[in-house]
This record gives sequence, structure tokens and C-alpha cells, in this order.
Amino acid sequence: MSVKYELRHLRHFIAVAEELNFRAAAEHLNFAQPALSRSIRQLEEHLTFDLFVRTSRKVKLTKEGEIFLKGAYQVMATLSASQRLAQRSLRGEIDVLRIGHTDSAIIGILPTVIAQFKKVAPDVKLDLLLEVTNQQIESVYNKKLDIGFVTGPIDLPDLRGITVHRDNIVAVISEHHPLADRASVAIHDLKGEGYIMGNDIGWQHFNNHINSICMRHGFRPNVIQAANNTDTILSFISANIGITLHLSSIRNYVRKGTVVLDIHDIEDTIPTQVIWRNDNLSPVLAQLLVFIREKFSLTQH
Repeated sequence: MSVKYELRHLRHFIAVAEELNFRAAAEHLNFAQPALSRSIRQLEEHLTFDLFVRTSRKVKLTKEGEIFLKGAYQVMATLSASQRLAQRSLRGEIDVLRIGHTDSAIIGILPTVIAQFKKVAPDVKLDLLLEVTNQQIESVYNKKLDIGFVTGPIDLPDLRGITVHRDNIVAVISEHHPLADRASVAIHDLKGEGYIMGNDIGWQHFNNHINSICMRHGFRPNVIQAANNTDTILSFISANIGITLHLSSIRNYVRKGTVVLDIHDIEDTIPTQVIWRNDNLSPVLAQLLVFIREKFSLTQH
């Protein structure tokens, strides 16, 4: 059976049911009493049963009216909840964000960003995907990701970026290495070492930074082993196969058998950026970007 009455009929019915007085209900609704009476009669005709027992002294709900009132409340509550949900979605408070990240970002700034953002937007679902910087750039361009946490600097057409963190460069060596008892080293102390580095396909942006720093100090790292991720790099180092240069946030990643040393004569830092498409107008992305700008932004282009 199709529903032939309108939402206004339910509002009128609830008002009369709560007041049990047509005049008081009409005043509450700021509505003419004769028109309110006609509206209730129309509703009863559509339902094919009476909602009220009317006498000259009082108005009382019928048994059917009491049952229908419960349903009317549920309908209005559902509509109200849906409206609030839609308004929150419009403001970017509920939705799904597809976030890419490097393994450097996940051991660095990203967990802090996520933890604090979830406090202000608990209903936003975050889908995280581990990808190297080049993959994230492609995924953001192709709209497979809303935003990416990459090794910067990235300056490409149709992409915007915010620098959210800068890491110093540190040396990671085996606990059995001759330099392991030092608090810090100079870059020249590491010139003749064998290096475990990320492979050039995935770690191009990071390796470019490291090669540039080392070449300014008169050498190019002798890479004896390439790896796909930080965990593999640290595994080789804990076995005393070689050393690496990495971000200072590596200290957040505890690996047995390794030692992290400051490099006291390097002032270079490597930025972590968030990147997104210029034309991504998602409200929830806009909310995240406002949050990042307020809490984490170092620079923007």
C-alpha cells in the first residue's frame, strides 16, 4: 500500500497527540485550528482508522493512534538523524579518506597526524596505503588516493603540497660496528663504508637527497645492498653487513642490534610533504587540510 499522506500530517498528528488539545496544538504549530483539524482528518482518511477519540471535553488517542504515534516518532527521529548526518558529511566530518604514505612517514609524523585528527573527526574513516613517493604521485593524479605523505620537495603541475615535517640525517650502524660507542660522527667518518640503501626505483627522492649530501662532502655512497623498505635495511644492518643514512625519525623504530648516531657536520633536512590534486573538492579532505595547516604546516606551495 502506498503512503499518500505527507510529512506535515505527521507533524500535525504528533503535536495534537502531545497536547491532546487541538487549540493548544494549533498555537504550538502557529497554525489555524480549523486547518489543523482538516489535516488530522485527511491523515485518518488515508490511514483508514481513527487516531483520536474526540469529545466536547477531551481528546484521547485511540489504541491505533498510540501505535501510530510510536511509528511517527521513529520516522521523525530517522529523518532528523539523516539530516544531521548529511550536514556533517557536507562539512567533511564523515567520509572516507584514502591516504598514501611512505614507510618513512609511518615511522615519523603520520601516526601523530592521524591520532590528533581522529580526535576532531572520529567518524572519518581513514584508508591507509603504503606506497613509495613516485607511486603516490601517480595515485593522487589518478584519484586513487586523496592525499599522500611523500618525501619532498614535490612541485608538479596540478598538485599542491604542504611540508609537515623535516628530519635531520642520521647514521644507522650495527651495535658491533667500531663507531657504535660514539654519540655522533662526522660524515667523513662514513666515507669508506658499505651502504644498505633503498632501491632507486622506490627510493629515488630520498636517495637523491643522500647522494647530494655525500657528494658535497667528496664521496658517493658505496651501495653494497639495495632493499625495498626500512625494515629490510635495518635487518641487514643488525647483521653487520653495512650501514645506512636515514631520517632522524628512525629513532621511533626500535630494531635490536642497531645504533643510531647523529651526524654533527650535516645541517641538511629532508621534508615530508602532504600532496593532493588541485581539483579535489572533497569536504572531508578540506577538513583534513585545514587541520594540517593549523597543527603541522611548516611551509606551503
